[in-house]
Amino acid sequence: MSHIVSDRDSRPVLKTLIGTGLLLMGLVGSLMAVLTLPWLVLRLVLWATR
Repeated sequence: MSHIVSDRDSRPVLKTLIGTGLLLMGLVGSLMAVLTLPWLVLRLVLWATR
């Protein structure tokens, strides 16, 4: 009986870990997009004005 209760207790922890992992991935993805977008725009402008 006790191991069933502990198993139920571990599930929300797993869910929060997955949630924080997805949140971190989203933050890293948005950060990379913010960093790469100006560079891509700059390349496009330089290529268009050549």
